[in-house]
Amino acid sequence: MSSPPPPPPPCPAAACDDGWLSLSVSTVSGERKRLKRGGGGGGGGVGGGAVEDDGCPLHDEVLLLVFAECSLETDDLVRCAATCRRWRRLVAGDAEYICRRKPPSRRYVGALAVGFVQQRRQENSSSSSGALPPPRFIPLPSYSSRFAGGGELDKVFDSGLLSNSRLIASRKGLLVLELRRSSRAAAVRLVVCNPMTGDMATLPILAGKDRPGHYACALITFDDHEGAPDRLGFVHDPAAFRLLLVYKRRNFTACRSYWSDTKAWDAEGKLSGAKIGGRRLGEMTGAVAVRGSVFWLLKNLLFVVRLGALKATTETFPSKWCSKLCFCYGSPVQNRQLAVTPDGRLCAVQVDRHVTSNNTVRINVISRHDGYGPPTWECDNARDVALNRVLPMANVRRVCLRGVCERSGVVFLAIGTDLYNQQPDLALYALDMDKKEARKVAAPPGHCRRLSSSFFGYEMDRVAYLASLSGGESIAS
Repeated sequence: MSSPPPPPPPCPAAACDDGWLSLSVSTVSGERKRLKRGGGGGGGGVGGGAVEDDGCPLHDEVLLLVFAECSLETDDLVRCAATCRRWRRLVAGDAEYICRRKPPSRRYVGALAVGFVQQRRQENSSSSSGALPPPRFIPLPSYSSRFAGGGELDKVFDSGLLSNSRLIASRKGLLVLELRRSSRAAAVRLVVCNPMTGDMATLPILAGKDRPGHYACALITFDDHEGAPDRLGFVHDPAAFRLLLVYKRRNFTACRSYWSDTKAWDAEGKLSGAKIGGRRLGEMTGAVAVRGSVFWLLKNLLFVVRLGALKATTETFPSKWCSKLCFCYGSPVQNRQLAVTPDGRLCAVQVDRHVTSNNTVRINVISRHDGYGPPTWECDNARDVALNRVLPMANVRRVCLRGVCERSGVVFLAIGTDLYNQQPDLALYALDMDKKEARKVAAPPGHCRRLSSSFFGYEMDRVAYLASLSGGESIAS
C-alpha cells in the first residue's frame, strides 16, 4: 500500500476574496506560514498575534495527515476545529486537502444547508414574453445574520449574466443556470457557479448541430464517485464537476458531458436502451447521482442513465407509495423528490397522509435497494417525521414539498389552507429530518406553480463548510 502524499504547507486561514464565504471567513493576506510545532506557544496563530499553545508536540503536517486519513466524520472535524486556534487554522485552512483524502460523511450534516434559491415568474407577466426575474437567494434563519446585505446572487457575481438567466439545477454547493434564449432554436449557454467561493464557469456555447433543444441536465460532483466504477473519470480534486445533458435527436436519445478539468464538452454519445420524448426530458429536474448512475423522477417514472455503459433504463415507482396533498390548479402532482441517503442509497422523500394513523401527515423516506434481482423500495421508518408534531397543521389542507438538501437532510415544505393552490402559501418551513425540528423561513408569498417557477434548496460543499470555520460567530456544530 502506497503512502499518502504529504500535505501542503499549512496556510494561515482560508482566504476568499469573493463569494458568500468571504462574509463569514476572516481573510488573511500574505505568504503561507512556515511549519510550526504545537505545544510551544508563541504567535503562530491567524494574523500572527494569536497564541496557539495546544500542548500537542506534533508538527502541523502530521496533524493534517491525522485529520485527513483517520475515520473522522465532518462533524468530528468541526469539533476538532473547536478545540483550539491551531486546530481550527489547520482544519479550515487546508479543508481542500482534507476533503480530497476523505470520503463523504455517512451522517447528515445539518449545517451544510444555507438556504434556498428561488426564481418565479411575476404574476402579471405574460408567459410568451419569457421574462424572468433574477434568481433570488433567501438564507435560513441560522445564516440570516451572515448574509445581511450581502447574500444576493447579483452581489456575488457582478458580470450581469445572472440578471438574464434561468435556474435549472442546484447540488452540493453548485448552481447551474441557463442564460436567456430568444427561442428554443437559439444556442444554449450554461453557467455553473459556486456562490460560496465566487467561482463561476461559463461553459462553451452549444450552437448549430450541437444545440440540444429540450434537455435534462444532471450535476455530478467529486463526492459522487464513491461506489462508482472508474471514479466516473474525475481527477482527484474536490472542486471537480461534470455536467451531463440528455436530449432527443431524430432517431435516438443523445448525451454529452462538460468536464471542469478540461473545460470542454466531450463528443456526443448515443444512449442505448429506453427512449423518452424530448418534451418529457425538458420537464425532468432534480437529478441525483448514485454509484455510477444518474436518476430523474417524472411523476411515477424513474429514468436512469448508467454513465459507464451509456445505457438508459426506466422503472415505475411502486404504486403503493402514493403521494398526495399537493394539487396544482386541479392537477395532482407527485409530492416527492429524489435524494441520496447518507449511506449512499437512492431514496425518495415524499409527503403522505396516513389514513390508518389518525389521518397524520408525514414525511416518508423510501429507499431503493439493489440486489441480485430487480431493485426494491422500502420505507425507512427511522426517518419518518409526523408533520402534525412539528408544524402548525390547524386548517392546513395542502402540504407541498418544495426542495430537498440531500447532504444536510433539510426539507423545504410550504403549507396552505386551500387544496387546489388558488391562494398563496401560508408559510414556508425548513424541516431537519435528523433532529425532527422545523423552522419557519422568511419567504415571499408564493404558489406551487411548477411550470413557471424554480425552487432549489442550497447547501454548501464540504470544503466551503470547513473553510468557513475560520471565521463567523460560532464554530461549534
